[in-house]
Amino acid sequence: MILALPIHNSVPGIDSIADDLKKKGSLKDHVLRVFSTKEDEDLAFKIADALSDHFKKVSTQTLPVAPRNANALANDMFFAAFQWQKGYKPDADEVKEPPMLYLDPGYRPTAPNWVDQIQSEFYLKDSPAVLARTLTEGKGETYVRTTVGPVVIGRKFIETCTLIHFLDDKQHWRKRMVHELALDCKETTQIGNGNKSLLKPGKAVKV
Repeated sequence: MILALPIHNSVPGIDSIADDLKKKGSLKDHVLRVFSTKEDEDLAFKIADALSDHFKKVSTQTLPVAPRNANALANDMFFAAFQWQKGYKPDADEVKEPPMLYLDPGYRPTAPNWVDQIQSEFYLKDSPAVLARTLTEGKGETYVRTTVGPVVIGRKFIETCTLIHFLDDKQHWRKRMVHELALDCKETTQIGNGNKSLLKPGKAVKV
């Protein structure tokens, strides 16, 4: 599985994320890509270096232009990860079309083999376009199902998503693409604040 980690220095506890990921181990079969702005490039390098011996492959990517606001930052990070997953060429011993776990830097693993277990659920649920925890609101025509926290993006989403190319600084990607994300989204209890969750929000994360 690909783990995409967007970072920013405003995230509470971001300095400890490398240690928190290492504590639960079992990352050797997975690939990590750290995304940052130019402002946080040194922090991205530091995190990548600290995790270089714990993943199969580790790399970083710096956004070429500083985002204008929080929505633009979130959208630019997600778009960069989407594009990288789309063009990723796995090695011969890797899964042919690996899903991507787009991490929320405010979440932390709580159990060993957490990545393996989330990846297994993705395949057990027939490789959906999206695997995520969601919240619902409204009924009938006003019904909306929104992803919360880290999301697993599969090849189906990469091939069918169209609104990814129309993100702007007015709406967060979760809101702009809410219907596309929900179209073939399987619910997971392994992400979130439930008893069975393996990837939980930190105290500073509102869910």
